[in-house]
Amino acid sequence: MTGISAWADYSILHGIGVEVEGTSIFAGNPKPVARPGQVLYGSSLKESTVQGGIIYKYRTVFKVRPFVKALGGIGQINFPSLNYFYTEETSGLYSIGGGIEYRAWNTIFLRGEYQYESWKGFRSGSQPLNPNGFTIGATYYLRGVHRHY
Repeated sequence: MTGISAWADYSILHGIGVEVEGTSIFAGNPKPVARPGQVLYGSSLKESTVQGGIIYKYRTVFKVRPFVKALGGIGQINFPSLNYFYTEETSGLYSIGGGIEYRAWNTIFLRGEYQYESWKGFRSGSQPLNPNGFTIGATYYLRGVHRHY
């Protein structure tokens, strides 16, 4: 599955900062399969999240800056279902992740990260949902890059 993600972070002290992030995953979905005689209601699989939390960025070494983060927020999943009245779920979630930024040019970095999410139990049962995946993109620093980065 693919989608878009946007984030903003603000450094507070020596690599420690706060981050807000929004993600929408909506393309490349698997096709739902119904048994003969069954009707599936709802749209294809989609996930949207809004989270905030802390991030730690280590200093740049050979143009590479590693980082780790811990976020919490809310998310919504839309899915096909046999129940006409149960095709979406909204839940609290938390996530942990990490990755690297590679300094491509001045204040532009290429960014790759892995993130693991844990969603609270859903109405259909008490099982948590644990999606995870990779994000690839670019970061532009509005205020430039500090010397220790």
